[in-house]
Amino acid sequence: MEDWNEKLIEVARKGSVEELKLCLANGANINYHQVSGWTALMLAAMGGHVEVSRLLLENRCNKDITDRDGKTALHLAAEYGELHVTRCLVEEGGISPFVKTHEDKALQFLVDSAIITTIEPMINGLGTKGFPMPSTKDLQFQQSGIKLLPNTILIETDLKYAPKSTVLKFVPMNERYRANEI
Repeated sequence: MEDWNEKLIEVARKGSVEELKLCLANGANINYHQVSGWTALMLAAMGGHVEVSRLLLENRCNKDITDRDGKTALHLAAEYGELHVTRCLVEEGGISPFVKTHEDKALQFLVDSAIITTIEPMINGLGTKGFPMPSTKDLQFQQSGIKLLPNTILIETDLKYAPKSTVLKFVPMNERYRANEI
């Protein structure tokens, strides 16, 4: 006898809709999970398999199950950059983009990651190109948020400059040269 639960996990990982239908028809537990806590929906989400994710949702899988790290299928789809699956889970699966992990975090980890890997280096890079920029250590990112747009996950944040020790005075480049000529 074939283990249809394990087969379900395998076909969700590889993204086979027809094989998934066969597993479900043969009594596989749609919410079965591995030792890691990953379900078929989580594996389909991480792999970017929209149609498999959609079929699992249509068959009423539990979309709120979390893995050992407290992440749901939505968290994993977003973390792995699978925008189409993220959108499917939110729009078709009815999952709130603000669903929280067991650590009481919503998709904030994506916002934090984007700030650290993209926004801070971009600001620091402006300083190396001749723009007078403060250190990112003096910048505070406030009211960060996430929006799902067509083909895009938009991360917005307000930027506040708050120097910890001194006030910087930025002098335009042309005025600096004049001051040195005198």
